[in-house]
Amino acid sequence: WVGSDVKDIEHIAEIGVALLLFTIGLEISRSKLRTFGSRGLSAGLLQVVLTVMVVALVTRMLGLGWSGGLAVGAIVALSSTAAVARVMTERAEVDSLHGRMALAILIVQDVALVPLILMITFLGQAGDFGEIVQELGQATGRIVLYAGVLFLAGVLLIPRLFRSSAATKNRDLPVVLAVVTCLLAAWISWRLGLSPALGAFIAGLVLADSAFARQIRADVSTLKAVFLTLFFASIGMLADLPWLLTGWNLGLVLLCSLGIIIVKGAIVALVVRLVGTTLPIALAVGACLAQLGEFSFVLGAVARTNGLLDEFTYQVLTSSSLITLMFVPLLVGRARGIVVVMDRWTGGDGSLGRADTGIALTNHTVVIG
Repeated sequence: WVGSDVKDIEHIAEIGVALLLFTIGLEISRSKLRTFGSRGLSAGLLQVVLTVMVVALVTRMLGLGWSGGLAVGAIVALSSTAAVARVMTERAEVDSLHGRMALAILIVQDVALVPLILMITFLGQAGDFGEIVQELGQATGRIVLYAGVLFLAGVLLIPRLFRSSAATKNRDLPVVLAVVTCLLAAWISWRLGLSPALGAFIAGLVLADSAFARQIRADVSTLKAVFLTLFFASIGMLADLPWLLTGWNLGLVLLCSLGIIIVKGAIVALVVRLVGTTLPIALAVGACLAQLGEFSFVLGAVARTNGLLDEFTYQVLTSSSLITLMFVPLLVGRARGIVVVMDRWTGGDGSLGRADTGIALTNHTVVIG
């Protein structure tokens, strides 16, 4: 029924991911970002490195070479920011203890996309080590420069435009400004060789402390829902159902999906526990991030292009990614229950462990119900 080329749908779907991360960035002010602290950064870095190493070792034992194993490890290391953030936002769990830690790790994973792509390209081309270090340094420089330019624009230019629209009482102009800001940030990021979604997220962070952040979120919410639906449709179009229903492929994919959920969930929980978080929170974060993400498909395509993965392995990973994504609402929805049950087992009162917002409140109003 869908006659368009999958690539065309994917390009449109990336707008949905960009709009989602843009709105998430708008909700994370600089004061809230500081509350993530070094603990979230350390957990994210440790999770990516440890997942790559463990999965590479397991795939090596199963007969895959080290280069292919590292590529599979990079694919498994990333979780779905789009799916997890959407479910957490709907359940109002972004500010919970496990939600905040999960979001911090997801941010680190998104930033790690560029180094992982460079690593896979290096493994496939077997180029000089100095070249890959140079490319990594250039990518880091582009990120820093890009963030600096966005910050200046967010402080000097964009608030003036929104004030002018408020002064003229033009209701349509803020909507246009919000969408253009998000898409322009994503496009510039793509032109610099970075992730478009990462660029949109940085733009949201820059505007989070402005007086218009709440209005921008409201303006783009409907468009975000439409384009995000296209994103999940494009993910579903990657499934090769005839291949999946051939022979023992379905059983193999289900077994692989179960293994990914268990291994990755355990690694995430271990890492979060190691940085000083309680066991219930660690298990909840592990459940939230036990799936493969949308950027895993990007890494898989790069690995297949560079000859690190054969067609069969690529199909197994792609199908497993789709199945693990289907479990996101279930696993994220059970995360809060895990916190309650584990807290009671360890002698607590079963509280949900909701975190404060990191902002000192005075003369405020509490609305209940």
